[in-house]
Amino acid sequence: MTRKDWKGLRSVMRIESWRTEKGREPTFEKRYAITSRAPNAKALARSQRAHWSVENQNHWMLDVYFGEDASRVREGHA
Repeated sequence: MTRKDWKGLRSVMRIESWRTEKGREPTFEKRYAITSRAPNAKALARSQRAHWSVENQNHWMLDVYFGEDASRVREGHA
């Protein structure tokens, strides 16, 4: 793939984050993303935090209402 395959691509970013959960060792993660937004570190960081906020809220709802975390199905189309 080349850049011409990504119409409108303006930024490529690497997000590094630490996560600490009560009673567990901290974990470090690197994620990569592409976007059509201008290369502005503060604005891109805000958009990524907003995205993960939505992801976390949706996960909570799926777990509470549908018991997603309790499901032991790990493959196929369950």
